Amino acid sequence: MAEGDGAHLILDMGDEARLDVRDWYAASPDAAQGLLSFLARFRSVYPAVRWHGGPQDDLVAAMPDKGWRLAHQEEWLLRVLDPAAALRQRGYHADDIRLALRIGPAETALEIEIRGGAVEVREATGPTVAVQAPAFVQIFTGFRSASKLAQYGQVIGDAAAMRLCDQLFAGPPPWVAEHF
Repeated sequence: MAEGDGAHLILDMGDEARLDVRDWYAASPDAAQGLLSFLARFRSVYPAVRWHGGPQDDLVAAMPDKGWRLAHQEEWLLRVLDPAAALRQRGYHADDIRLALRIGPAETALEIEIRGGAVEVREATGPTVAVQAPAFVQIFTGFRSASKLAQYGQVIGDAAAMRLCDQLFAGPPPWVAEHF
């Protein structure tokens, strides 16, 4: 590892069929490569190594193109009880944007306006992107884009509004390392 790179592993060697990584940390790509090199030293004893990670897992990114496989994937989502409050509290990477969303069969639509980093949510008066309620959560969390959900018929709007929606809610999909 390079000077100053931090890394750690907590290993579980209780299963003869595989080495389990219970916890790990790598401060840099070089540190992740160092962890993989360390784990490779166990290959004569353990035929497989397993760890839990997220969609943008640094150890997977440090792996070679061949010689590994995803064994299991679980996805989860949250439930938004108050869309207006959730939209006000969410962080956004875009600025100077206005978008109207009609969520589910609601009578009213919500307009999100972001100017100078401030978010305002109010009743919409203009054209809207129609979003089925389950699709709203996927867009809100970055799990799937509005464009992708439009292909499934769960989001309806013009092309410009879809691009704006994709831009506004862009981000990595939700994940958590712990298993409940």
